[in-house]
Amino acid sequence: MAAPRISFKQKLFTQMKNNSTLTGLLGPITSDNFRIYSAYPQQQPKLSGTESDEGWLVFFELGTAIPFPHSLYEDFLFQFDIYGVRQTLGDEVVDTLDTMWHRAADQDGYTIDAERNVLFSQRVLSQDVYAEDARLFQKLVNYRYRVITNPWRAGA
Repeated sequence: MAAPRISFKQKLFTQMKNNSTLTGLLGPITSDNFRIYSAYPQQQPKLSGTESDEGWLVFFELGTAIPFPHSLYEDFLFQFDIYGVRQTLGDEVVDTLDTMWHRAADQDGYTIDAERNVLFSQRVLSQDVYAEDARLFQKLVNYRYRVITNPWRAGA
């Protein structure tokens, strides 16, 4: 693919950062907690302790496959780890992420950057765990994105 791969991750980050529902669920952004991270932070985010509902989200690429035989498609697989002070916060965050990315194959796609279109994306895993180290509830969610390069157009 011709466009830099980083543009895909940056677009996902921008979509989350600009979603007021998502940022409202995670709590206020502070110097100790940026709420949305594109990789595990160097230091564990600190919760304010004043918010009854707060947490953070970490996302990273699990793997990208080019279907065999070689084709114009790429399948990006990203994991989203959601940490929260209450268990249901993860479910609310997933509901918000689903509005952006859990789309059936026959729904319109969307452009991710100048050279890539997402034909469809879907949630492929959702799991509840308890993060012992952080003493927070954690939800693991994976989304798969089927991407094709231009000259094809989103929704085609």
